Amino acid sequence: DVLHTLYEPGFRNCEAAVRKILSKGAIPFVIGGDHAVTIPVLRAFDCFEDICIVQFDSHMDFAKKPYGILEGQGSPMRRASEMEHIGKMMQIGIRGIGSSQISDIQDAKNYGSVIVTSKEVRKGGVDAVIDKIPKAKKYYITFDIDCLDPTLANGCGSPQAFGLYYEEVVPIIEAVAYKGDIVGFDMVEVSPPCDTNMLTAQYAAQIMLDAMSFITKSKEKRIAGEKV
Repeated sequence: DVLHTLYEPGFRNCEAAVRKILSKGAIPFVIGGDHAVTIPVLRAFDCFEDICIVQFDSHMDFAKKPYGILEGQGSPMRRASEMEHIGKMMQIGIRGIGSSQISDIQDAKNYGSVIVTSKEVRKGGVDAVIDKIPKAKKYYITFDIDCLDPTLANGCGSPQAFGLYYEEVVPIIEAVAYKGDIVGFDMVEVSPPCDTNMLTAQYAAQIMLDAMSFITKSKEKRIAGEKV
């Protein structure tokens, strides 16, 4: 349940729901909401240690307290960096203006975040991005749909030109699944009222299904003792 004038009760409900899923040994796949929902979701993952976050987004979301809001859609990665169980971080597709100050970008770099712009993805290719994925045992993927180019996904609150394509993001997600265990995934910022012919929703659903398939296949290979 969500109280529209207070976000804190909704955040507590989100965290409790994800904790319950994790307690059953399952992998939570969360559908947002704006990107602020990642904050309470990640809090529930303190049953793990040293989780690497892989963020697909047009924005850094590393602001300290935008517009006086501590836990909003402009600061989930900043809040994540403050959690003891969150370790390395990679931010892919970054290009949007206005989401962070120069000091925020520098803070993210000082934290150790691997930042890859959409221009770098297009110029260097997917394999070069995959080579930059930090090594970790556990990964959490947070996917803001505005990472995709607006020609594919205009159904979001902050569409940004020169976004990534489906055929670019999916191989990267697959590579993450084969590097380590993906313990959680969220898809945020899909806005049905802004969507054209439900194209954005279709891409969001397909990417989540792809991630589930990669996770399953990688686990099968590990069980079989095959090289992944």
